[in-house]
Amino acid sequence: MIQNILKKQLELITPNILEIEAETNKITHLVEKEIKKQNKKIKLFIGGSLAKKTLIKKQYYDVDIFFVFQKEKGNMSDIAEKILKKCFKKIERIHGSRDYFLYKRNKTHFEFIPILKTNNPSQAKNITDLSPSHVFYVRKKLSKTPRLAREIMLAKSFAHACDAYGAESYISGFSGYGIECLVIYYRSFLKFIKEISKFKNKIILDPEKHYKNKGEILVNLNESKLNSPIILVDPVFRERNVLASLSSETLEKLKHHSKKFLSKPSINFFNKQKLDLEKIKKEAKTKKAELIIINTKTINKKYDVAGAKLKKFFNFLSFNINKNFKLIKKGFDFNEDNLSARNIFIIKKLEANIIRGPPAERKESVIGFKKAHKNTFIKQNVIYAREKPSNAKEFLKTFKTSNKKIAKDMGIVL
Repeated sequence: MIQNILKKQLELITPNILEIEAETNKITHLVEKEIKKQNKKIKLFIGGSLAKKTLIKKQYYDVDIFFVFQKEKGNMSDIAEKILKKCFKKIERIHGSRDYFLYKRNKTHFEFIPILKTNNPSQAKNITDLSPSHVFYVRKKLSKTPRLAREIMLAKSFAHACDAYGAESYISGFSGYGIECLVIYYRSFLKFIKEISKFKNKIILDPEKHYKNKGEILVNLNESKLNSPIILVDPVFRERNVLASLSSETLEKLKHHSKKFLSKPSINFFNKQKLDLEKIKKEAKTKKAELIIINTKTINKKYDVAGAKLKKFFNFLSFNINKNFKLIKKGFDFNEDNLSARNIFIIKKLEANIIRGPPAERKESVIGFKKAHKNTFIKQNVIYAREKPSNAKEFLKTFKTSNKKIAKDMGIVL
């Protein structure tokens, strides 16, 4: 039964690769002509899932095209921009550790990424400089075992369905390369999710055996790269943890999703579930709690940047709600199509809101504190205020007014 489900899902997620490749070849040919015209020593390299043949069918496709500079001469992003502006009427410059560019054509988003050619990964000046090495590694493994490409596609589709696919900060999940490495390591989609479903503490993997043992990995990797629940030593660069951005929360999502699928297999587990507002309302009512839904948008036009900004604001909002209410449940629902988010909170009023003030001997500060708060008292030489518990309507009104500038600076529209 389970094999029939996987076979059917593969049929649903297999895109028309030839069509996407033909479109990509037209674009690269146009850019290569301009590179030659400007007499630049730059090579184009098609990377990402398209190059590895692990692309899954989506509403929009992301195609990575790398501007490979032989030497670092001047600002590589500025040089790339000058070339692209001659080729296309409208491109967007996306700011990052090294600026890259977005060109949208039909249902394909072409990302032009400047990278520096490196013969040794340790010489990479930016993480994106490793991208060709990642493509070569995955291609080599898939050429030996072609069926793994299909297993990877299933894993990507499955992780996407439970919001665990994507290394972007608003997801903190599994990158495409991360999933590719894991499926290659475990040899199948099913073995991969079986291992994830058994997760308890920390998984440490070194597919190419760069280190003698797990202890050596923990000693040699940078401490900041050891915080994720899975440490996956990059097969092409021993000093990097491929899953450094994976959060415990996202891994738990995939673990829960995997357990449910394995206990009762269904193709529905590959479909992203729409937010069930009626179910959430019912949950709030059952718990005799209030439901807050705040809609936010962003001025950023690139979905991963927009998602990161909206998630950052959601965390800021969560922090403030948690100070004023008993937070029972929260949820972040990002819409990639219109770059908006629903921020969902189930809350209860606090019995009393006690605000700590300055030490009693600081007379001027105490006067100011008393002006701001009516019901004050002193305990252990510190002044406090006892305020009525906030209600959701008042809180939201005050929050929006007092945080207008913060929202604007973050590019958020409330």
